[in-house]
Amino acid sequence: MNKTLANILRITIGVLFLIAISLDYILFRTTLVTWWMPACLGAFLPVITLPLYKKWTSFTRFSNRFVNLICHILCTEILGYTLIIAGNYYFRDTDSPETAAFAIVDKHSDTKKLQQRIGKHRYRTTHRQEFYIEVALEDERTKTLYVTSDFYRKAKGDTLELTLEKGLLGFPVIKKF
Repeated sequence: MNKTLANILRITIGVLFLIAISLDYILFRTTLVTWWMPACLGAFLPVITLPLYKKWTSFTRFSNRFVNLICHILCTEILGYTLIIAGNYYFRDTDSPETAAFAIVDKHSDTKKLQQRIGKHRYRTTHRQEFYIEVALEDERTKTLYVTSDFYRKAKGDTLELTLEKGLLGFPVIKKF
């Protein structure tokens, strides 16, 4: 393989890997599922494609089997997790949304300090407030939702009404909050 083409392929796979991780995080926040369920379902992809780990030698340029096996397992697991979460989210049933009431377990906000560079040697510290509501699900699990300040202020009382749509794989997806 051409050296320039191999470098372009490495950079492209690295960028796609980071985009997949970011997409997983964003879609996981709106899906009512524990983290390990899609991870276990996505683990079938590395197991099925395990004989192909030797092909990573041309990509990593390592002849060490352990390095190639780790690269194969990590990349295919992220790909499987992305396929599960994205498939559940994008192919959800939008025709029949359901409204469900969840018990509010905790409601809190955090103040984050952010430093901004203004000049060559000058920094300005700003503060940003993030709002969280922790709700109890039907099966005694809890889910922490990252919400906007308006939604945080409107959420009063002990229950929270959320509109849910059933995902392709059965994991409920929060429509809007």
